[in-house]
Amino acid sequence: MDDSTNDDAENLRSQEPLAVDADFQRCIELAPIAVVIADQEARILFANPQACRQTGYSREELLQLRIGALFPLEYQEQGRAEFGQLVRTGTLNVQQPVVSKSGERGWVSVSATKLKDGQFLGYISDISSLKAAQDELLLKESAIANSISGVAIVDLATQSLVYANDSFLRIWGYERDEDVLGRSPLEFVRDPAFVQSVMETVLATGKWAGELTAVRADGSFADVEVFGAAIRDRSGQPAFMVGTIHDITDRKRIESSLQSSEERLRRFIDQVPVGVAMLDRQMRYLACSRRWLSDARLEGRDITGESHYDLFPDVSPEIRDCHARCLSGEPAKFDRITLTHTDGSTQHLHCEMHPWFAAPDEIGGIVLFSEDVTERFVAEQQTASLREQLAHTSRVGTMGELAAGLAHELNQPLMAVHMYAHTAVSLRKRSDGGAELEQKVDEALEKVAEQSLRAGEIVQRMRAFIGKRQPQLAECRVNDLVSDVLGLLKSPLTTGSIEVRLELTDPLPMVRADAIQIQQVLVNLIQNAIDAMSTGDGRPRNLHLRTGQEDGAVIVSVADNGPGLSEDARQKVFDPFHSTKPSGMGLGLPICRTLVEAHGGTIVARSCDGGGAVFEFRLPVLTKGATNA
Repeated sequence: MDDSTNDDAENLRSQEPLAVDADFQRCIELAPIAVVIADQEARILFANPQACRQTGYSREELLQLRIGALFPLEYQEQGRAEFGQLVRTGTLNVQQPVVSKSGERGWVSVSATKLKDGQFLGYISDISSLKAAQDELLLKESAIANSISGVAIVDLATQSLVYANDSFLRIWGYERDEDVLGRSPLEFVRDPAFVQSVMETVLATGKWAGELTAVRADGSFADVEVFGAAIRDRSGQPAFMVGTIHDITDRKRIESSLQSSEERLRRFIDQVPVGVAMLDRQMRYLACSRRWLSDARLEGRDITGESHYDLFPDVSPEIRDCHARCLSGEPAKFDRITLTHTDGSTQHLHCEMHPWFAAPDEIGGIVLFSEDVTERFVAEQQTASLREQLAHTSRVGTMGELAAGLAHELNQPLMAVHMYAHTAVSLRKRSDGGAELEQKVDEALEKVAEQSLRAGEIVQRMRAFIGKRQPQLAECRVNDLVSDVLGLLKSPLTTGSIEVRLELTDPLPMVRADAIQIQQVLVNLIQNAIDAMSTGDGRPRNLHLRTGQEDGAVIVSVADNGPGLSEDARQKVFDPFHSTKPSGMGLGLPICRTLVEAHGGTIVARSCDGGGAVFEFRLPVLTKGATNA
């Protein structure tokens, strides 16, 4: 068709349209559809009022146009081809777009025929609403056909599939519509009786939703989620059932895996020997283990959703502050928390808290761990008490062995006291005194005081060593402890003709220890060295005491030049009741090891290359850089 206007308007007006009967003319004028007459050049010769209403042009304006002016530009070429077909064949039936005078687009249905005088009569119906409905329907059909969800329609009268989209075919493992259409939906499920009841439910209620097991083309199973609804006919009766199907096989497998994993985790948490609780940011319980309930004396209660502070209103401000810091990302640990319950019992717990994350940068709450260490704490207290009692017994035994030497050492200052006191008395009886005599008396009395203090120090040192007392940890100078022990053992060292060589590193870092217990270790080691060198072979007897520092520890070694240790004796020397002495009980060295290890240290024994034995123990330093000033 040509979209240009008539160039010769006068020529157009001179042409008369087809003469028609007056009644027929009135029918055309009143017709509800547009009627147009055009010549072989597609020029409009006649247009009824409906044509004017549909196009927005007046009759006079239409008579100035060709048919092509009513169609969009992009349709011009196809329009000319269709008009050529009308000229050749004499008839035309098409649907095509149109443009009104205002530019509004629409669709029309055109039926045209060739008249006897070569003119063409066309009937033009506005189908814009129908076309829009068709487009919408096509869009919906396309959406259904290409949906990732399976869609199927069942004819309830024949109970057979009449439609299935590609996703339905994919879920069931088929390739063509022909493989499923016309078949009963009962053939595609594991439980046909259940699906039959579903169809009855849809007939009765109009809808159904649930899960079922599908049987694929290869015989395998798939879990599907189905939403079914009835489609009613004009009489309101259910005629079809449409089902929307989602393949949930992977989801069900993941859910099953998660459920199994959660169950395994729950069993694991319930079996671990510590209590575990998970709380949100408001310190409300999300989950907890049986051991947690047991430790908290809440057996049999469901505390999910309850506040930790409601359950434990006496939580200290220190622990509440730790909770707040943990919610900011800082873990915390308490070696021992002591709880006193309403029944008067006391419980000791080891506790830890760690944040858990709901997202990479979002803390969701706190995980609490607790371990009831009441029995362990009581056992440690009892062990410490027994260890101190055994150590005290050992010290008393040691002093018993040193009794003769101590008596001799005490005898010296006591004899001196007696002598100086007797001298003072004698001098006071002389009558030829004077200032010189008084001076001699004063000197004698000073000597009495000096020697009595010496005797008192010996007794005090002995009482401090053997006294029964609780362990008292304090900062200690190891070199001072060595010196004190040498003073305590002065008599046996002198009696045994032991030459003592000291190699004390000064300064040394401080250690935190019970001074009496470390002195006891030194006394036992030195007394053992003295005994080892009491062989009577006439060789010089050398005792080498050394202190030093290495790898964050203070080292103390006691070496002798006695017969040394065999390999078998070295391996058993710290075993209880093993002794190389004929009358020994074999408890001294085991007690030494217990005391050293209680201070976080270690003790070893070895033989010297030139003969003799070395016993060496290490104690951790108190603070790096703190020295024996």
